[in-house]
Amino acid sequence: MAVIPDIRTIQVTGIILTIAGLIIAIMARRTLAGNWSGNIELKKGHELIRTGVYKHTRHPIYTGIMLMSLGTLLFTGKLSAFIFFIVITAFMLFKIKEEGELLMKHFPAGYTEYKNSTKALIPFLW
Repeated sequence: MAVIPDIRTIQVTGIILTIAGLIIAIMARRTLAGNWSGNIELKKGHELIRTGVYKHTRHPIYTGIMLMSLGTLLFTGKLSAFIFFIVITAFMLFKIKEEGELLMKHFPAGYTEYKNSTKALIPFLW
């Protein structure tokens, strides 16, 4: 017989995921420092960052945002939160593709090696 967690367990899990996502996103943003941009673009003197949380995933800010939206979904259990999670996930996957293409052009050898050795969103999995 399957054990179904109660609503409090689901909500606490949602809170934990939201906080974890926020922490990951902040750490990633701080690690990027001057390389960060809200747009898909390279800054003057742009570097390929592979330290801090970028040692474990190539897109930890997106991981953080997706964790926060999943946490919100689990906490609220609302259809609107589910739709938001799906939209955010689709948008993040699009940005990963676009950023990957840009970084591949600018750092062909370095980004290829980084991509082959580091997962995009979830360490060791994806």
